[in-house]
Amino acid sequence: MRDIDSDTVDALNFILDQHTGERDGSHQGNLTQAQTEVVLYLSHGLTPKMLAEVLGKSQHTIESQIRRARQAVNAKNSAQLVAIALRRGLID
Repeated sequence: MRDIDSDTVDALNFILDQHTGERDGSHQGNLTQAQTEVVLYLSHGLTPKMLAEVLGKSQHTIESQIRRARQAVNAKNSAQLVAIALRRGLID
């Protein structure tokens, strides 16, 4: 497994902190906070495997969050999920 260096993790956490600081912790649009976090990381090019490592969750959990987020916005795949989230202002 490819390890993510600490500078990358710090940068991703900074992006997440900036984004989540704008929210009240409730559902963002059609997505939960956890789903929004995963979509934000996907938009920066992380894979589910990398996300699991960064977030300290199992890859199965990350893939479930992605699947549920796709269902919530009727996206056919992860690329469309990110596009919809950007268009709706769920992530920036």
